[in-house]
Amino acid sequence: MSMRDKARVRAEGRLLVLSFFFLCAFTVIGGRMGLLAMSEPSEPRGYAPGAVISASRADITDRNGNLLATNFQTHALYAQPRHMIDPERRRRNWSKSFPTLKKSV
Repeated sequence: MSMRDKARVRAEGRLLVLSFFFLCAFTVIGGRMGLLAMSEPSEPRGYAPGAVISASRADITDRNGNLLATNFQTHALYAQPRHMIDPERRRRNWSKSFPTLKKSV
């Protein structure tokens, strides 16, 4: 066997080992992605005691401390008459249930 053939066999061996490592890495990454896709989504949790994730924003004030913006809960009711079977009947029923709503058609 010539020196060129020995170098070729050694290079093929290295490529085989390298491709095995890439295959293992992609298998691990793909498996982890599959597990994450199948699991229930959840909020991340802090492991330190007292670490709480707060979903509310702080109030926005100007430099004098005057309140500019804040959070508050509100409710909204939407309807798409084009997608309703009998929009006029629904409008009458809703106007009985919600007498303070403005009628905008």
